[in-house]
Amino acid sequence: MKKLLKLKEWLTPEEAVAYISTEIGEKVFVSDLYRFAIDEHLTLSVNFVNQAKVKVGQVVKIHHSELRTIEGNNFTDEELSEPSTLPLDHHIHLSGDDWLALTTEVTSISGIWDLTMLGSEILDIENYYQQLTSGLKVTLTCLEGVLVKQGDVYCQLQTNFYDICNDQVPNKIIEDEQDKRNVPFYSPSGSLDDYDYVFVIRTAEVNRIAKLLEGSSHIDKPLTTNERNSLLIVIGALCKELNIDPNQRGISTSVIAMTELIGAPLNVDTVRKILNQIEPAISSRSK
Repeated sequence: MKKLLKLKEWLTPEEAVAYISTEIGEKVFVSDLYRFAIDEHLTLSVNFVNQAKVKVGQVVKIHHSELRTIEGNNFTDEELSEPSTLPLDHHIHLSGDDWLALTTEVTSISGIWDLTMLGSEILDIENYYQQLTSGLKVTLTCLEGVLVKQGDVYCQLQTNFYDICNDQVPNKIIEDEQDKRNVPFYSPSGSLDDYDYVFVIRTAEVNRIAKLLEGSSHIDKPLTTNERNSLLIVIGALCKELNIDPNQRGISTSVIAMTELIGAPLNVDTVRKILNQIEPAISSRSK
């Protein structure tokens, strides 16, 4: 797998967990990857196999003073107890003063796109996670729709509203409306499931996560007797080469001064304990 990784730009979640599990020596599950993505530790991507309709957007700065104030309910015309602010048309709030300005035109995309986890896609991933762990189904919705990105390019997935109506209420459509349905009317997609896609993880991201987990799972183990004796023998050999007698009176003070010169000072008890163990360690290996 490690050699094949050099030629692969992405892996499926199943391939990714197999590789990561081997690298860190601990079993990792697909549900773990979904949790990592939800918690923003991992960037999960999708491969749109048969293209997807989108509105393209770019990140812009919009300050509070540029937002429009809403003082009444758009449906009932009743005055709101507290005025609220809404973004400009075709704008989605990302964070702080950052907003996503969407075009009005709908175009097509395909290939690998990263999930931003800012829109409905996070609910899709949460649903997959819950299905694998608790068996529950996520029924929440997100008005921002599904947001994906490639580098600095953001896209909001679009679904043809009339396709949904045709699937759900074909017998209730009047003849006048049938002609209108020949012209697509797009609205933000509520789920990735509106399109044909597969989850993937970029190879560079898989390697990053493997290294991150490998580092976090590394725990220093106590030295074995053989390892400790080997270190003491090395110290003894260096002392002999430098004509230092570990048993010489006052040698601890000199060694402490040496540790201070390298910026890692030791106390006298530690130095004495080490020096006293050198001779027994050498004797244990002597033939």
